[in-house]
Amino acid sequence: MQESIQPLTEKEITELKDKERNSKFILWLGIASMAMIFAALTSAFIVREGQKKWFDFELPMIFWYSTAVLLVSSITVNLARTSVKNNNIKAGANYLLITLALGAVFCIMQIVGWGELAENGIRFVDPNNLSGSFFIVITGTHLAHLAGGLISLFYTWIQALRGKYSPQNHLGIKLTAIFWHFLDFLWLYLFVFLVIKS
Repeated sequence: MQESIQPLTEKEITELKDKERNSKFILWLGIASMAMIFAALTSAFIVREGQKKWFDFELPMIFWYSTAVLLVSSITVNLARTSVKNNNIKAGANYLLITLALGAVFCIMQIVGWGELAENGIRFVDPNNLSGSFFIVITGTHLAHLAGGLISLFYTWIQALRGKYSPQNHLGIKLTAIFWHFLDFLWLYLFVFLVIKS
């Protein structure tokens, strides 16, 4: 259901632009530092790959399915932002909830995937197979960051339900969408890297 939009004053527009610029700067700074962590992890993976105690293994199919789930969540978070921009706050909140659910499903699938790896002898602490240890460290670190994304999504969803967003003021959804897209892109990069290297 669409509501009438109250126009913002020039002062409010200026304040919103300043807040958005500052918030995006902080977010991109955080994203850059996270990207450096994963660059270091994948670089360490490549360096250690040529050493002893390194064995190739096949990724369980559930990691492929979880990747598809995460890519769909990138679409739904975008739909949430578009809905709010078009003054359909209820649809925006629903899409945020769907994104949150897809993110939770991704997490569960990752954990199930680790279980399948463990059944095949690939464990977190295994001095005889460092490739498995690296795989779990890299995917586990991503999952920890994704948990932060889920918290952000949950908070943003609650704020949408409380009517805190409007077409003119939905910075929380913008920031959450940017961070979620980064997590999706990061996983895609890691997944392709691990598929090639495993």
